Amino acid sequence: MKALFRIIPAVFIASLCNTALAAGPQLEKAWESDGFAAPESVAYDKTNGVLFVSSINGAPGDKDGNGFISRLDLDGNVIERQWVTGLDAPKGMDIVGNKLYVSDIDTLVEINIDGAAITHRYQAEGAGFFNDVAASADGTVYVSDTATNTIHRLQDGRFEPWLKNDELDGPNGLQAEADRLMVASLGPFNGPDKSQLFAVS
Repeated sequence: MKALFRIIPAVFIASLCNTALAAGPQLEKAWESDGFAAPESVAYDKTNGVLFVSSINGAPGDKDGNGFISRLDLDGNVIERQWVTGLDAPKGMDIVGNKLYVSDIDTLVEINIDGAAITHRYQAEGAGFFNDVAASADGTVYVSDTATNTIHRLQDGRFEPWLKNDELDGPNGLQAEADRLMVASLGPFNGPDKSQLFAVS
């Protein structure tokens, strides 16, 4: 059975970070890149030493076919602005082996990195707003659906709802750890900010 634990309000975490930054080292900009269109997420491909950036390029919920993924080197130079196209509003991403997994409204898109080609689209009936993607060490891929308070899971080729719980309250960011999945919530979808952090084990 999956257990859901509320850890700490994310707003409080942000305030702690701000306090730490004020008292300690300051962030310095190393480089900047442009040419994106509503960039949403970055994934680091350590095997090939590149970064992938997802661009929504339109409204975040519109199926308009305008979305794309860019490929950059580690100095921020754009290698290919439209490395992969044919997406609607790509958001969160993570890598398993030579596959890049991207959330795209109600679909988890699988991209073969070596061939720069979409190899599979996993659709979820009734999905509302896919957001972040996180992969665990064993290759299981999780996707947050902010609108329906659901976490979907891709495991052994099967894509299905893994956890649906209104207490998630608009799940957004995901981080897969050794024995748990960390979930950052936004609060009610299109409602007032009520950010929280959960652990699912």
